[in-house]
Amino acid sequence: MLTLGILVLGIIIGGGITYLLLKNSLSSQGPGVPIVPAGVITPVQARDLDENWTTLRKVANDTAAAKPDNRSSWYSLADMENFITLTKSENAKTNGFRMYLGVKTTETDETGYTTIFMVATEDDRGANKDIPTAKVLDMGGAGYPPQANYPQ
Repeated sequence: MLTLGILVLGIIIGGGITYLLLKNSLSSQGPGVPIVPAGVITPVQARDLDENWTTLRKVANDTAAAKPDNRSSWYSLADMENFITLTKSENAKTNGFRMYLGVKTTETDETGYTTIFMVATEDDRGANKDIPTAKVLDMGGAGYPPQANYPQ
């Protein structure tokens, strides 16, 4: 009987020690569970940002474009993933991307429309600096219609 009691006590102690050693990995996100990136906002917050842009910028942008300006740029998931892979393969120090607003000036239907282009950055003594030799991603699709608000 004493042997059975020692066995049960050993199992309980072993289980407790195993739990204590593994509790951090048990409570952390497991494989396949995505990490939520810093800066994720809710759809309500996004609507507020969109409404703020409409209130504070729409008239000026539409006037400058001489037509209702583009409100968004769309990039396929494949293009984004391929761009990230390409950028990291050509620039080992890439730590992120900066988004810039630009204006199309080519003689097309998009002349005068706002666009968004992405530039790779690297850490330079604590500052995220553009990598001026890195390829840049542009040519995202405009909204439909171009002046459509969030969400489309």
